[in-house]
Amino acid sequence: MVLFTRRPLGFWLVFSEDLAEDDTLARVFRELGSRTKHVHIHCKTSDMEVICDSLQNATSMETLSLTWMWPKNFAAPFTGFSSCQNWPQALPRLNTISLTFWDHDYPEIWTSAYEDEPAGQEPSCLQALLLGAHSELRSVQLLSPAVMPLLDSCPAGLQRLTVSAAPGMAGKLRRLRELQELKLVDAYCNVNTAEIADALGTWHGPLLKLTLPSFRGRTGYEDEVTVMQALGAGALTSLTHLRLRLSGEGGLRALAAALPALPSLTSLIVEAARKPEVLRDLFRGARPALCSSLLIVGSSGARVHTSELHSAFRDVVRRAPMSVSLHLKYQAQHSEQPLGFCSICKARAPFMHHIVFGRHSAAQAESCSTCADVRASSHPMWTTSGAIHYVCVG
Repeated sequence: MVLFTRRPLGFWLVFSEDLAEDDTLARVFRELGSRTKHVHIHCKTSDMEVICDSLQNATSMETLSLTWMWPKNFAAPFTGFSSCQNWPQALPRLNTISLTFWDHDYPEIWTSAYEDEPAGQEPSCLQALLLGAHSELRSVQLLSPAVMPLLDSCPAGLQRLTVSAAPGMAGKLRRLRELQELKLVDAYCNVNTAEIADALGTWHGPLLKLTLPSFRGRTGYEDEVTVMQALGAGALTSLTHLRLRLSGEGGLRALAAALPALPSLTSLIVEAARKPEVLRDLFRGARPALCSSLLIVGSSGARVHTSELHSAFRDVVRRAPMSVSLHLKYQAQHSEQPLGFCSICKARAPFMHHIVFGRHSAAQAESCSTCADVRASSHPMWTTSGAIHYVCVG
């Protein structure tokens, strides 16, 4: 079945299944391909060749998102793009590609290229999509471990990359010398911390924005310390934006020690699950360029009431350099709100809500860029009226 939903800018959402005897997809692209700029395809089918060949008519396509679920019991090989005479020059305007590959019938289980059981089909056929847009490609997302090896097919001039942090990934990054934005995701893969730390500690290129996943593994919090030490090795002097997640006290202290080696850093977002006293000295070595920071604090471990955290969180914000617009967001939980009353907000609050501590007045929250980051980082159900409470610490 193929469903199409029209969206702004000619975006088409495509769900496909059992295409071997159905030419609907090909007909749609023949008729509308010259006007279609954005395409999202989610397919559970063995007919990837049909889909890719149909794309040759999408000559105006600028962005492509492809999620492919390949049944494990289907072992027929991919035969290439035999019916596409213009491949790989068929997609002259394609500049952004997002690829995800599953080889199981259940979408919550992603394939791993490192499992003992061989997949019925390698995703190498997707390589042609990258090669077909090689000259214009600027942004790529490889969101599952099985498609991570396609990094080898990305152009050296790639500027933005989101990639599964699977083993072998770090070595493939070294030739991407013009990369400006890098986001690592760790879903359904065993992260090789040592190779990632080596890549960050010896980075060559103008990297501006970096997002890192949680590195807590079998070694406890030691992996976090290793990666934070790599950030402080002095190779990332051009980095302006850093977002990461830390669970251990050692990782937070290692980050504090690394900040002096990031002279261009202007924005820092840290998701931490620690008590506030561990955060107090985080900015002691921050360089003058740092002007915006957001600490997102989850559960502090011990059962404490919000009233007990009020003074501690105020202290964290006040101890930050005056040049830093520091906001601290705390997730208030039901167990900390007797009868639904929040002792910090001094009012009844939603079952789950966020409390944000900052220096400016509550009236300035709408115009504050860091407060905007708070709203952007919150789950949609928590961005409703009353779900985010701002507290001015003066």
